[in-house]
Amino acid sequence: MALSRIGNERNQLTEATFASNSGTIYDQCNLHYDQTLEELVRMHSWNCCKKRKQLNPYKININPHSSIDTNGGFSGDLIAGSTESNNMVIYTTGTEGQAGYIKLYNTAETTDGTPQNWNFKQQYSGVTTKNTTLTTTLFSPAGDYAGGSSTSLGTTITLVPPAFEYDYSYRVPSDAIRSFYLTNEATAYKFLKPRVDWYMEGKEILTNYEKAYLCYEGKPEPTDMDSLFAQAFICFLAYKLAIPLHGDRRLAAELLKEFYEFALPEARRVNGFERLATPEVDSEWLEATITSNSAYSNSYPPFSQTSYGSFE
Repeated sequence: MALSRIGNERNQLTEATFASNSGTIYDQCNLHYDQTLEELVRMHSWNCCKKRKQLNPYKININPHSSIDTNGGFSGDLIAGSTESNNMVIYTTGTEGQAGYIKLYNTAETTDGTPQNWNFKQQYSGVTTKNTTLTTTLFSPAGDYAGGSSTSLGTTITLVPPAFEYDYSYRVPSDAIRSFYLTNEATAYKFLKPRVDWYMEGKEILTNYEKAYLCYEGKPEPTDMDSLFAQAFICFLAYKLAIPLHGDRRLAAELLKEFYEFALPEARRVNGFERLATPEVDSEWLEATITSNSAYSNSYPPFSQTSYGSFE
C-alpha cells in the first residue's frame, strides 16, 4: 500500500518480489519498514500498541558455593540480556559446554504462556553441569539456594541495586519502544492510580519499589494496527520510499506534508476517544482526602471530592 502511493508501476510490490528476498524494492522496504514503524509508535500514545508486563531485575549477583567457584564456576554480576519467547529475560554468560557457563531463564507454560519457576544451569570443571529449578517468585530469581541436600552445589542470587540514588533497577522489555507509565500495584485501580517515581536510563528503569509493572508501547503486527494508525504508517513509509525508489523529492515532500497535516492528526484524534485515563495524585495525603468515605466533603478545592478532576 505504501508503494502504491508512489504511483509508478515499476515500484509495485508483488508476492514474487519478497519471495526472492532480493532486488532494490525488497532491500529498501526491508531497510525502512521497522525503523519507520518504531518512529511512528514513539510519536504518540497509541491504543493499538499498548502492552503490560511485570518487570525483571536488570542486574543480579551470582555467589556459588566454594566447590563450584574453585572449579571454574561463574561468580559475579550478570545483566539481563535477551528474552525468551514469553518475553522473560535471560541471564547468561560463557560458552555452553565449558566451565563458567551460566544460564538463568524462566520458561513459559505451553497452553497460556504463564511464566513458571526459574531454571538455573551452571557448568564447572569443564563438563560438570548443575541444573536447578528455583522455587522463588516468578519475576525475580533472587534467593538462597545453598540449603538442603545440595549444600555443596548451592548458590545465592541477589539483586544488584543502581550505584546511587535508587534502590532497584529493572530491565526494559525488549519489545518496548515507548514507556507509558510505571506502577508498583498489580491490583485494579478503584480510585486513583498511585504515582511511582521512576527514571529510564538506557535499558534500565530505576525506581525505589521492589515490584514494578510497566505499561508501554510495543511495535504492533499489521493485523493489530488500528485502521487510522495503519493509514498514517502507510503515508509515512511511502514518504521514506519515495526518493530511493522513485527519485522524486517533490512527491516525498507532498507525502510528508500529508502525513503531518492529515494522516497523523486524524489518527491521534480518534485514538484519544477510546480511553479514559485514571488520574494520578501527588501524594498519599491527597489521595486520602479524595477517597474519603465521608458523605460530605469539607475540604477546599482542589482537595474536595466534588471538585476533583476540575483542575483548570
